[in-house]
Order: sequence, then structure tokens, then C-alpha cells
Amino acid sequence: MRYRSELGSGLASNLSVSERFTNPFAPLTLSTEAVVGLETLTRALVARNLDAYERHLHENGSGQVDKTRWKFMYEQGGLRSYAERGTHTSFGLGAAFGVAASHFDRRAPVYRQTSTASVPSILVLGAIEGQLDDTMYGFMCPTLDQMRVKTSYIKDGLVRGSVLATLVSPTIEDPFTSVAVKWMEQGQPAHARAVVKNRDYVYLEATGVEFLRNGERVGYQVVHSIQFPETPERPSATRGNMSICAIYRQKNSDQTDVYVRGFLNPVSGLENSIITRSVARTLLSVSRNVYCCQMKKIKWAIRHRLRSMSDASQLPAALDPTTDTPCVVCGRKRSTVSSLLIAAASRISATKNFRWRRRCKLCERYVCPDCRSLHKLTFVLPDHRLVQQQIALCSGCQATALSVKAVEVARDELKRRRWSLYEWRDTYATSTSSGPIILSGLN
Repeated sequence: MRYRSELGSGLASNLSVSERFTNPFAPLTLSTEAVVGLETLTRALVARNLDAYERHLHENGSGQVDKTRWKFMYEQGGLRSYAERGTHTSFGLGAAFGVAASHFDRRAPVYRQTSTASVPSILVLGAIEGQLDDTMYGFMCPTLDQMRVKTSYIKDGLVRGSVLATLVSPTIEDPFTSVAVKWMEQGQPAHARAVVKNRDYVYLEATGVEFLRNGERVGYQVVHSIQFPETPERPSATRGNMSICAIYRQKNSDQTDVYVRGFLNPVSGLENSIITRSVARTLLSVSRNVYCCQMKKIKWAIRHRLRSMSDASQLPAALDPTTDTPCVVCGRKRSTVSSLLIAAASRISATKNFRWRRRCKLCERYVCPDCRSLHKLTFVLPDHRLVQQQIALCSGCQATALSVKAVEVARDELKRRRWSLYEWRDTYATSTSSGPIILSGLN
């Protein structure tokens, strides 16, 4: 199988993968006291942010904002981002730091507590289509490969990264709970690179499910900067400091309420404006969490179908591309000209799977251009490079794939080895005329 590059004709080398997505620091060894401290900090951050969210619901209601305090910045996918006007002292995590610090020894992490005097703050509010569990499954990425796959879908600006330590891994019983220490570098927009270097972050990330005082179930994702002796600043990037929490609540049967509050380390002048705008845009990427979940559901459906076939005899019989097969959705037949072109192309094409290029990837039946949905799915090669393959689905198979509950997909993924959902197979390159594309920007 040959792959083409997204950014050029050459293939991304294994070296480029290892340089950009390998831990650049000394191995991180956490003492028992440090782990206890991190777990304590996680609980404190989650509790504090849930309290802030409940206050927001009580004072402003879902999706409402005090426009005298917050300046509108950007809008995307049902969400709006705001920057705080002037200076406020809302950070207030000193108590959380104090509780956690009591458990640390000399080799424990050093927390960078941002001054509460001038902390730029970002707020994201709105609602996105989909179920709460879809949102949760969409943003779950406990491994590096999953971080990169997620970025390929939601476009969150990740250009480098690594998982430095895992404290809590998802389980079959609790597939949305995780706690890890990660490092990432985020790229700046092209027009800002001459003024501002990329920012990197060493941070604690925690995800999970909790309940509000009224019994409502919510999902959370907390990202909080943290520093260790083993993770010094790198000359190629500016070390950033942040504390961001996203909370998701089922609003109705079709929508999930989104609340994201983020604090950034203070900078001045033009750099402050650039960084604030960059983060206000980046945080809107949570609007694509459900889309990420949908792409993973489709991958799971394809893998589930292949798994159900014990041997090649169960595969659908090869169909003659010249056969005047009607569309599985609308029932229309191909035009005479189209049939002749397909027949001619099938005779000269060296690709064995040409006949499948206009067929649904799940039912393998012909679907016309007006009825087919095209999706770009991201997979991981054995050498950990990412490739993206376009596949076609008919409306019936797509609806069936997306109707599967996200928690069931997440649990099955854990049961059957997490890697298997993402690994590439040649059988994926049989649904459309395009071949797999190497994602150079994430390799």
C-alpha cells in the first residue's frame, strides 16, 4: 500500500514522528507522596470548578453571560467564547494548592500558582448537538496516539506532545475516568509566529463523571499546569501556565450544555492580545468533540463488521462494476454514460478494489453520489504515523453506526485492546477513489 503526504509528495519519516511526539524530558518518576498530592489536587480542582458551574447556572442560567464583564470573541458550532474585561481575582486556587502541597516531598512537583492580580480569563458557553456520553467519549485521549487522532478531528492546535505519567486509566466499569500528566506544544497562527513563539504546557489532566447537587449527571475535563524538576522550560517554546475546566451537562434529548472556564498566565501588550485570542479560538474546538466521537463510532462499526467475519468466505461476493445496480438509498440507477465510464475505468485500473469505490463501506452496496456520505477516518500505522482514509456510507448504515451508545463503544474498545480501534488495515482503502493520506502535520 502506498501513501501520499498531506503536505507534499514525500512520506513523513519515522524520525519526524519520534522527534515531535516523544517525551523530550527525563523520565518522570512520581513518589507515593507525589501521587497522593496529585490525586488530592485533582479532587480539589474538580470540586471547585463544579461549585463555580453551579453558581453560574444559578446566577446567569445556561448559556447566559454578563456582557459588562465579558467581551465576545468568537463563535463556532453553537458555542461562543468571551474574554474577561479588565482585571479580576477569580483564579483563587490557593486553597487547592495548599491542600495538595502538604503531601509533597522534595522530589514532588512544583506548582506554579499564577498571581490572582491580573489573570486573563476565557469563558466558553453554548450547546452542542449530541448526547453527554458522545461528548465524553469524543474528548477522551489517555494515550499519545489518541491525542493525535483527536487533534486530527477537532483541530485543537497540538503540534507536539507526550503522556508523561498515567495515574488513573479508564476501566470497563468507568470508561470516562482518567488522570494523567501530559506535555503539549500548541502552534500559533501563521500571522503571529513572528511575534509569539509556540507555547508548551506540562499539565495535569483529569476526566470523569460527577453529579450536581440537584442530582444531574455532568462530565468534566480539567487541565491544570504543573511543573516538575524533570520538566524544565525548552528554548524552542515559551512555557505557558493555565487552568481550564470544561463541564458538560445533558440539556435535552438532542443537546449537551457546554461550560468552559480558562485562566492563563498573564503577559502584557501585543503578546497578551495574541495569546488571549488564540486561546479563545482554541477552546471552541470542544464543539467538535461529538464529531470526534462520531468518527470513532464509524471506525468501531467497520471494525465490528470485519470482526464478525471469521473467514474470507463470509465476505460479500465481488460484484461486476458494469452491473447496472440501483442505489441502495434512492433506488436510482446509474446513467448509461456513467456505467460506460466505470466499466472502462475498471478495465484499465490496476486497483483491485476499484469496484468497491462507490459502495457503502459497511453494507458494500452501491450508493449514488447524491446519497452517499463521505468521512475521513484517522488510523495509526504500525510505526505510529497517522493516515487518513476517506470512506463512503449510505444513510442507513451511517444512522445505525451513530446510534450505538458511546459508552458501549468505549467499553468494547477497552475489552478488545484499545489499539485495535485505531490501527490501519488495507481493507479500509476500498470504499472511495482516494487512497490513504499521511498526516504530516501530526507525525
